[in-house]
Amino acid sequence: MSSKTECKAEFFVVRVPRLSLEKICNLPSADEALNDYLTSWLATPGIQEAIYLASPSLIERLPVWRDKPESKSGRKVTSALLKYLIRMSSRPTPFGLFSGVASGTLATVTNIKPAYLQHYSRKTRLDMFYLGTIQQQLTISPVGKKRLNYLPNSTLYQLGSHLNYIEPYQSSAQRYYRLSTVEFDDALQTMLELAKNGVRQHDLVLQFCQRYPDVIKEDVVEYVDQLVQEHVLVADLKLPLTSGQPDQTFVHSLLNSGWRKESDELQSVLLRLADFDRRDVEPEEYRAICQQLKQLPYQVSENKLFQTDLYKLLTEAQLDESILSDIERTLLVLTSLTPPSKSMFQEFINNFQRRFEGRFMPLMQLLDEEAGISFSADTGYETPLLAGINIASPQRNAQSQSQSELEQQVLKAMQQQAGAECIYMNSDVFLKHADIPGLWQQLPASFAVNISCYQDKKGQPLLHFHGCSGPSGANLLGRFCHLNKKLEEQVRDYLAAEEALSPEVIFAEVVHMPDGRPGNIIARPSLRKYEIVFLADTMLPKERQIPVQDLYVFIEAGHVKLWSKVLNKQVIPRLTSAHNYSARSLGVYRFLCMLQHQQGQLPHFSNPANFSQMESQPRVQLDHIILQEAQWLVDRGMLEALVANKKWQSAGWQELEVRYKLQRYVCYAIRDNVLTIDLHNPAMIELLLGETMGQKQVLLKESLAMQYQSIVENEEGAFAHEILVPMLNAKAKPFVTIHQNPEKQLETSIQRHFSPGSEWLSLKVYAAQSTAELVLTESIAPFLQRCQEQGLILHWFFIRYGDPDWHLRLRLCGKPTVLTGQVLPLLQKQLAPWLDSQRVSKMEAFTYQREVERYGGDNGIALAERVFQADSSLVLKSLSLLRQHGESVRWRMALLGVDAMLTAFGYDLAQKLTLISDLRQGFGQEFQEHAQLRNQLGKKYRDYQALLRQDFKALDSSSNEQPLQQMLMIREQLLQQLQPIVSEILDLQQQGQLSCTLDFLLHSLLHMFNNRIFKAYGREQEFVVYDFLRRYYLSCQSQQKMN
Repeated sequence: MSSKTECKAEFFVVRVPRLSLEKICNLPSADEALNDYLTSWLATPGIQEAIYLASPSLIERLPVWRDKPESKSGRKVTSALLKYLIRMSSRPTPFGLFSGVASGTLATVTNIKPAYLQHYSRKTRLDMFYLGTIQQQLTISPVGKKRLNYLPNSTLYQLGSHLNYIEPYQSSAQRYYRLSTVEFDDALQTMLELAKNGVRQHDLVLQFCQRYPDVIKEDVVEYVDQLVQEHVLVADLKLPLTSGQPDQTFVHSLLNSGWRKESDELQSVLLRLADFDRRDVEPEEYRAICQQLKQLPYQVSENKLFQTDLYKLLTEAQLDESILSDIERTLLVLTSLTPPSKSMFQEFINNFQRRFEGRFMPLMQLLDEEAGISFSADTGYETPLLAGINIASPQRNAQSQSQSELEQQVLKAMQQQAGAECIYMNSDVFLKHADIPGLWQQLPASFAVNISCYQDKKGQPLLHFHGCSGPSGANLLGRFCHLNKKLEEQVRDYLAAEEALSPEVIFAEVVHMPDGRPGNIIARPSLRKYEIVFLADTMLPKERQIPVQDLYVFIEAGHVKLWSKVLNKQVIPRLTSAHNYSARSLGVYRFLCMLQHQQGQLPHFSNPANFSQMESQPRVQLDHIILQEAQWLVDRGMLEALVANKKWQSAGWQELEVRYKLQRYVCYAIRDNVLTIDLHNPAMIELLLGETMGQKQVLLKESLAMQYQSIVENEEGAFAHEILVPMLNAKAKPFVTIHQNPEKQLETSIQRHFSPGSEWLSLKVYAAQSTAELVLTESIAPFLQRCQEQGLILHWFFIRYGDPDWHLRLRLCGKPTVLTGQVLPLLQKQLAPWLDSQRVSKMEAFTYQREVERYGGDNGIALAERVFQADSSLVLKSLSLLRQHGESVRWRMALLGVDAMLTAFGYDLAQKLTLISDLRQGFGQEFQEHAQLRNQLGKKYRDYQALLRQDFKALDSSSNEQPLQQMLMIREQLLQQLQPIVSEILDLQQQGQLSCTLDFLLHSLLHMFNNRIFKAYGREQEFVVYDFLRRYYLSCQSQQKMN
């Protein structure tokens, strides 16, 4: 190995499971022996505690398992225990007391030795979500309103005559946010001014009354209380994410605010947890704390109460720095052969330049879902129909499928080494004529490499390159800094060195409490001088906090940049956390986090796409660095044959060896959850089969940790591991500030096309989803009704559209002179307040292009347009029920409406089932349906089944339940409107005058109906509607057969 390095690295962090790989190697295969082995393992000090912290319910089931291990429930426990044992022995990713981290330094030799017999340090905290629940309840309690200071919501910003802001709220399971609006008048402006430095409600009322002596005090009290309830004013009761000890800091906040009982109770719990961290603890002791906390009036969930992190103690902690020079060569090769990825901000930049070119735009207004450039796609709108169902949208603008140079080189090497189990490549070949300085400039200034280190059978070093993370290189380390002072100092010094490379800008940590329950993952010490604080608490002094209202966005040199008005500096946001901010996060948070990845591209490797269907994929190796393990796409039936008659079958194993060249120890991954499996052990094979139910083929990878000698070892044996090395690249392009002053910038016969001035007036009304629906229901719907009553228009319908920006498409049919001379000016006047406030960004006329073939050809299109009006009318009537009866009306009407459309066309139950099953299958393919998704859909259906059946049962009998009675009335009106139209369509079908089948026509009509009724996540919700209807129709069919 070479020794010269270009990047600077001072330390490393190793992630190691609690137990060595010997636990897997020694795992018995016979059931009785396996149970004895697991029993012995559970008797090891600390093991049951680790399992309890991961799954309290599993500990509760152990007595049943011990009593009847062969029972169905007993076998489930065996399977769960086996998975936990494998995880504790082979998976390095930190998880409770199953695996942890340790830090070391770079040296001239490698020597990483965990302390013998499970020596470690640990820290146990109260769950952040539990503390957040207490915080939320206290801030809105009557006592809290008397004791606490209140401040303006930090996300408030003005649009026209209203203030928009992001309002947090919390269920029993997780945290949520929603965009809210309040009218901005003199009274509110005064309230916000008086509260800007924090004030108690009582004092706020008195100060307001002094300003306005004529007001009635009771009215002011009610007004202030309303502002608090709506989170326009928020309480100052700190639960900081970046204090290092959020639970302890929160206890101090409670004490300082007068909640002695709560603070004393929580403090006693923290003292007990600190005692736990010095010894092994029995589950009963945790349960005692759970019972203790239940004495307080706040919900306690046993499985969401404790967060424990593990710090492994190392007796030796050195990594040979020459390893880094070899890693650097790998980084350069991957960078040289990988084309630059398309900017994730390109579309945003195009939109920005089109609307705001050359301007500095306030961050909150710019990213406003209604008036700005939305950065959260369909997010920000909650729908009960999709809650708990993970439907992944397909990539709409997939990058070119052409092969990269890297893929071409791998395929070339594979052809040259045909039949080899490992494809070898030499870095010298690729770097001989490379522009090395140019390659270093393509890499970020701060990133971390993730590797595992082994010795091959000849004693030579063998590295596994897992990939890179960052910027910065400490993203995976922040949450563990509270475990060890030295590690915290190392991370601070590293981040300071990163900042020193770009002295013209300010680096600021993004501090935000996202949706859900990620608080335990994102909590970390304060690691930087400045923080961008967004809907979260911090302990930094105000002069080092950057509120989102202080940030402005501009475009320079093809990059999106941030500017702090107060600091008069460009700001580089950083998130020293592993939180997956792309998963349905608020647009502002997602935007800030994504800005990290604009400058510099991280090297990565994945097999060429055409490897994916190969039964046996060879290992890919560059020099002595493994880029990709060998993989096998194994027929699941052959795995089942391995354990025929519950015994391991040597003949089945020989078949697998011959066909796939399969190794004994393999890994199976479910996302980032990796199971190491011994294919000679029936129990582990059964575990694998249980995890792959419904699959025809199973993707397995070679287990390098079981194949080679790990460099992390002690008397207990060798350990699986991952080594994170934070690196500084001084040759990267520095961030430079701007040079201008931002303060001054601060073939058919039927007509297909109808342009403005014709008998069809087509308009686009641009607004975000929620605003578009408000415009539709509050302004457009009554306007259309008046126009139709006055004979100004004959027909009309609307469509929701998101290409490229969200908007409504209105299509109005009538006399051309009336449409342009009367209807259009009246509509412009109707929408003027929306346009003036920028909640509607613009309205424009455009050409209506009929989709003639899609709707039955020349004879069908005009009838389809009448159907469009009928279901547009149904949707508007349905939406009018939402404010009074809630969001569930939407999906209930969607189901009733689809069924009504099928009924109107004369479809019986069997025909409905066939058509809906066909539609559902198509959506399943679109969203890459898998077993987990099917299970989620089944659970969602069971949750809503009673209500769904009630709705459909009422079709055959009257109902006094509200809003069902109104919903049924709307459905009946739709049927009446459709009857004459459908009659004509069916006549055309009988005469052969339609250009498509009736099923095809209904596919399109039903899709457009769903488009109109759902304001966001349209295709996802349409999928769920068809899934529900299919399940319902199947149950009706079964009932018919039984009768």
